[in-house]
Amino acid sequence: MFYDYDFLMTSTIIIILMLCYYFRRYHLPVDRNRNFLKLLVMEVIVMALDILATWMDDFHLACSIQLLTAINLAFFLCFITRAYQFYHYTASFLPERKKRNVFMAGLLMAGWLYILPTVLFHHIFWMDAQGYHSGPFYNVIYLYNAIYFGMSLVLLLRYKMPKRERETLMAAQMILIVGSLIRYLLPKIPIMDFFCTLSLLTIYLGVQNPDLMLNDKTGLFNSLGFYYYAREQLHQGKKMKMMMLSIDHYEGMKAIYGNRKMRECLHMLGHEMITHFRKYVLAYQGGGRFFIATTGEFDASAFIHYFANRFSQPFVMNNGENIYLNYCISYLDDQVQLDSAKNLESVMNRANERAELSGSGTVVKVTNEDFQRHRHILAVEDALNNAIYQNRIDVYYQPIYHTKTHTITGAEALARLNDPKLGFISPEEFISAAERMGLIHKLGAQVLEKVCQFIATHDLKTLGIQYINVNVSPLQCLDEHFPQLFKNILNAYHVPSAMIHLEITESTHIDMGLLKNIMGELSAMGVAFNLDDYGTGYSNISLISQYPFSTIKVDLSLTWSYFKGENTILPHIVKMIREMGKNVTVEGVETEKMAKELKQMNVNDLQGYYFAKPLPPEAFLSYLKTSS
Repeated sequence: MFYDYDFLMTSTIIIILMLCYYFRRYHLPVDRNRNFLKLLVMEVIVMALDILATWMDDFHLACSIQLLTAINLAFFLCFITRAYQFYHYTASFLPERKKRNVFMAGLLMAGWLYILPTVLFHHIFWMDAQGYHSGPFYNVIYLYNAIYFGMSLVLLLRYKMPKRERETLMAAQMILIVGSLIRYLLPKIPIMDFFCTLSLLTIYLGVQNPDLMLNDKTGLFNSLGFYYYAREQLHQGKKMKMMMLSIDHYEGMKAIYGNRKMRECLHMLGHEMITHFRKYVLAYQGGGRFFIATTGEFDASAFIHYFANRFSQPFVMNNGENIYLNYCISYLDDQVQLDSAKNLESVMNRANERAELSGSGTVVKVTNEDFQRHRHILAVEDALNNAIYQNRIDVYYQPIYHTKTHTITGAEALARLNDPKLGFISPEEFISAAERMGLIHKLGAQVLEKVCQFIATHDLKTLGIQYINVNVSPLQCLDEHFPQLFKNILNAYHVPSAMIHLEITESTHIDMGLLKNIMGELSAMGVAFNLDDYGTGYSNISLISQYPFSTIKVDLSLTWSYFKGENTILPHIVKMIREMGKNVTVEGVETEKMAKELKQMNVNDLQGYYFAKPLPPEAFLSYLKTSS
């Protein structure tokens, strides 16, 4: 009986085309790429042996029994090896599964030892003058397929990996399982190679296409490609050496020269880096930032010298225009102990941000201290996340002294975080973490609710408190639903809106038109607004006059610099604000002398350690009773 070769020929053409294209591309030096290449090569070998064995079986009278036996034996050995290679490729997405890989490799060797004696015992197959015959234990080869394909599915179902990778590899394994079943039911049709080719094509299109890891602007690996490379090296215990090159003020350069010219510069720089540093892993993260990494020899000074020389020369555009760019560099200290690829990228980015602030050509060495700081930041983020979801954010109150009545008439509500592991975390740390993590709205809502609860459960008016200031992040003001949220919380505790004054700090990152609309909605509810931290860089006269701020709070840095004799502007600022019909609150009052002089300047309200530090609720109530 003659075999059908159509599926074999189709599969062969697809695999050859895939190999040709694959070798033309730039590849990451990682196990998944090496194992995929092994899979392609193994598939070519299996198909070649399958075609040869099938043809020789059809024309067995023209071939010696010894040659027929050798070719078929080689086919069966490669057949189960291919199944192992599919498993090994899947496992390469999970570098931590090395122990299991050793066991599965041992199972393959046991399979070889089981198949080889078929030459003597004929338990898998045998050849005679009538041709090829299957042995009584021929189906063992399908058992090996079932074991390796099944274990691959177990890995994919049991361990975490990105969704696209999991779905692609699951689809590839299902194709292999279906192919094995059809091969078992129709042994005369050499269809398993066709299904293996379909599986490889699925893998290639889903996760293995080299273009998925390349950046089209530079021709270098992209951020995802670098992450996979770094993760694998760290899992394997290899010592990584790397540096980051950054184009200074990249976004500003794009605004000056335009996207097209900057793209041309990136392409030029990427090509030059490939030409000079091909043996290193080169990646473009985006935003004008490049990675250069290796686990071999790395001379940071040579790279620093090269880029200093390169950026002293212009980038010549296609139209002949010369563009000069500045740069900065950060590189890993040899003593750094790396723990994860994600942390590595984050720390290098922070180091480069420091370098950019220091000016063009700055070189920063990244040390273990940088990683310790980053781990602390992650710990703060984790602590904040837990505190918000466990409702553990504390609210302290700092008294505000009214200069006309000589009494405490208000307070500022200040969020505090005391973590069981980290202890007291400064507001600067956890508030910036909340903004990074997208938790600032939940943090703000929790603080507002606790303030309203505090007002509702205590007779503050009897103690002289007319209002409590609550800080609002500029990011909260981007939420058009914030006014309704504010109203719902106040209504839940039956707190009059006049008891809450919202403090807002101007930011260059906020849509001021949207802010004006939100302030208008809240003003209609009877809410008063304070402009916080006036004098710290962004605040201007037009903002005070155009927006419904009733109180302007002068930042403590301006207060301290005035009383240190570093400037004389404070009295003029107070006078200007008062003439505009606004109240003035001055922060940072720490001495009696400061309090007296500020009263003489006609400041309405004073706030600072001279009166009291921020106090927990019960201590604040005790303070009010004592001060009254």
